Amino acid sequence: MIMKRASVIICCIIFTCLSLNGCTEEDYLLRRGNREAESRNYEAAIKFYSEALKINPRNADLYYNRGLVWNYMNEIDKAIADYTTALEINKEFINAYFTRGSTLRKKGDYDLAISDFTKALQFNPDNSSKAGLYFNRAYAWFKKGDYERAIGDYTEGIRIIEAMKVDPKKKTEAYYARAEVWYEKGDFDNAISDYTKAIEINPKYAQAVFSRANTWHEKRNYASAVIDYERAAELDPQNAVVYNNYSWLLSTCPDSKFRDGAKALKLAQKAVAINPDEAFFLSTLSAAYAELGNFKEAVQTVEKAILLLKKNNKENLKDILIPQLESYKAEKPWREDVKREDWMLKYEIEKGK
Repeated sequence: MIMKRASVIICCIIFTCLSLNGCTEEDYLLRRGNREAESRNYEAAIKFYSEALKINPRNADLYYNRGLVWNYMNEIDKAIADYTTALEINKEFINAYFTRGSTLRKKGDYDLAISDFTKALQFNPDNSSKAGLYFNRAYAWFKKGDYERAIGDYTEGIRIIEAMKVDPKKKTEAYYARAEVWYEKGDFDNAISDYTKAIEINPKYAQAVFSRANTWHEKRNYASAVIDYERAAELDPQNAVVYNNYSWLLSTCPDSKFRDGAKALKLAQKAVAINPDEAFFLSTLSAAYAELGNFKEAVQTVEKAILLLKKNNKENLKDILIPQLESYKAEKPWREDVKREDWMLKYEIEKGK
C-alpha cells in the first residue's frame, strides 16, 4: 500500500528586532526584550515587552514582537491577540497580517488565514515577500481543498521568484508544493512536470524523487516508478515509506514483468525494521510473502497488522486489510492498481524506533 508524506509548507515567520535611538525607559525595556528574545529567554522577553507597553500601550511594534515570543512559547491564542492589537493600532502592518495569518493557518483557521494573507498582499509592494504571501495563501487554499486557487497562488509566487535571484532551495520547494496540489487534484502529468523541475534544480531532492515515483506508479508507468524508487532509496536510505512503496509495487503490480518477490521482501523488511509499529508496512510485508508463495507468513503478518491498527486506535481502517487477509487464506497473492484514497490524506505513519 503506497503512503505519502505531508506536503511541504512554504512559510516564514520573522522576528523583527527594532533599532531605536534615544534612551527613554520605553526604549530600554524594548531593547532588553529584544535581547532576551534573541537569547531565547522568552519569559524575560515577555516581562520587558509588557513593562514597555504599560508606558506606551499604542506601540504596535511592541505588541507584534511580544506576539512573536508568545508564538515561540506555543501560546498561540496570546500571540494572535497581540498581533490583532498591533493591527488595530496600525491597519497596514504587513508583517502582523502575515504572521497572524501563518499562526491562524497552523490552528487550521484557513478562512481567517486567507483573509490575513490577502490583506498583506494589498499593502505589500515588495516582490520578494509577496511571493511568500502567495505561497502561504496557496497552502491554506490547498488545505481547504480549493486546488484551483492554490495552483493559481503557487503559480503567481513562482512567477515572482523566477524573475529574481533567490535561493534555489526556495524554487525547488515552490515547484514541489505546486506538484503536490496537482497530484491531489488528479492531474498527474502536471504533477510530474513540477516534480521534475524541482529535481532539475536539486537532483538530490529525495522527497521530490519519491513523490514522482508514487505518481508514476499511479499512472501505471511502472518502469519510471522503479527508477525513481531506486533513486529515492539511495538518496534517503532511512526513509521507511520509500522502501514500503517500492516493495508494494514489486509485490502487487498487475504487470508480471515488474514483480520481484525476493527484492520486495527485503525492502519490506527494511521498512518494518525502521518502523515496526506501522501496520501498513506489515501489510506490505505480507504481500511480499504472498508473492513468494509463503501464504502462512502472509496470513500471520497481515493479522499482526490488523492488531496493530487496533492498538494504535486506528481500528476503523482494519477493513482495508480484510480483503488482503482473505486472499492469502485462499492462497492467492495480492494484485492492485494503485490509486489514491481519501483516508490516506490524513493518515499519519507511526513513528519508528
